[in-house]
Amino acid sequence: MAADVKTHLYEWSTTESSNLPVGSTVVSTNLDDNLRMIQKVVRDLSAPTTLAAGTSTDLGSKDETFITLTGSAATVTALGTVSAGIYKWVIFNAAHVLTHNATSLILPSAANITAASGDVACFVSLGSGNWRCVSYTRASGNNVLNASTFGDGTVGAPSITFAADLDTGLYRSGTNTVNVAAGGASVASFAAAVGITPTTTFTVSGGTTITLTPGEGGALTINPLGTGVTGGDINLISGAGSTTGGTVKLQAGAGGITSGNIDFWRNITTSPRYGSRPRGILVGISGGSAEYPTITLVAAHHRPSSGLIWRSRSLSGPHLGPRQSWLTSIRTTQRRRW
Repeated sequence: MAADVKTHLYEWSTTESSNLPVGSTVVSTNLDDNLRMIQKVVRDLSAPTTLAAGTSTDLGSKDETFITLTGSAATVTALGTVSAGIYKWVIFNAAHVLTHNATSLILPSAANITAASGDVACFVSLGSGNWRCVSYTRASGNNVLNASTFGDGTVGAPSITFAADLDTGLYRSGTNTVNVAAGGASVASFAAAVGITPTTTFTVSGGTTITLTPGEGGALTINPLGTGVTGGDINLISGAGSTTGGTVKLQAGAGGITSGNIDFWRNITTSPRYGSRPRGILVGISGGSAEYPTITLVAAHHRPSSGLIWRSRSLSGPHLGPRQSWLTSIRTTQRRRW
């Protein structure tokens, strides 16, 4: 005789009186059939099977719990309809795309997931064709999503930090700005324009040449913060025991174009003129005009094999007088303040 027990787990009820056989059924010669059916249904909980992937991949059509998808990569938007509480473990075979839906296909991080071969996920039916992914494990061991989103964090509690140093790491201080925190203090800031703003001395160490390569027409600017602030220095410092100073070079390109100049500019025409105090050997004027001369200086105790050449736009007319008289003044009074 046929078994009275339903053949699919999803047909069984959590209400005892709704299950078979009913109380009036006489269990006699079909007792063994009912027992075998119960065993079959229970065994399906641990049985594997396969299912072709598609837009609607009907997990509920399978009694088995472990389902390996087959076929080429598909965009999955639905998992079929089955009673609430039924769960299925799915093993992916290709780059199927699971499409997140806040009602019918709820995925971790509320975002679509692109599977890879060997990935495993567990889906639980919510009834009425709705499913929730309660677990997703990538075969690679990576996170479910390729990118992780972090909170802004603060200087004292960065959002990306270290287990043994919780106040050191990265945090977002503003729009398009990332800061580096060390010991609970900001030590550098990286803005959208690739600006680097150290809070103290910014040291670049190395035994090789450090090269800055701006784009055509670019500039290296040292600008003090705030108004009324004294400008900074560019120092070329020799190593201990060295008797040779550094050199600021304006080097022509391979095309043979004439080198540029180092200019001292006034911000506005009414601002004070820049001055200079020669402290080495004045080689002389190598070019320019009476208004904008080009001057070469070298250290007093060295041969003029290297030096600093600049073109000063502040050294002009009424301030210095005609070119010839200005040259005479420089040669005779090198320590004169201009």
